[in-house]
Amino acid sequence: MRLTSTVRQLAASCALRETTVSAIICRLERDGYVVRERDSTDSRRVNVTPTESGRAAVRHAAPHVRSVLAEARNVLTDAEQEILFTLLSRYICAHTPAPRATT
Repeated sequence: MRLTSTVRQLAASCALRETTVSAIICRLERDGYVVRERDSTDSRRVNVTPTESGRAAVRHAAPHVRSVLAEARNVLTDAEQEILFTLLSRYICAHTPAPRATT
């Protein structure tokens, strides 16, 4: 099974700007966790697919992430969870460098 998404789909699912997600994807690609490819039917679209290293990293991190999220749900109200998500998103946007142009 191939888990391919577009930058736009990833940004929407994370509630982040496409430019922020694009910068994150640049780093993930550089580190070998994803590959980017132009869509074969629409050259404007870029598909992002995790590599085997990327899938292994997710498998390794998933239990810890689930544990942290479960703990947050136990101690934070729905409103507090929304505030936390909003603040984390803003932090990510503020601390993610813009992708560098390649020449």
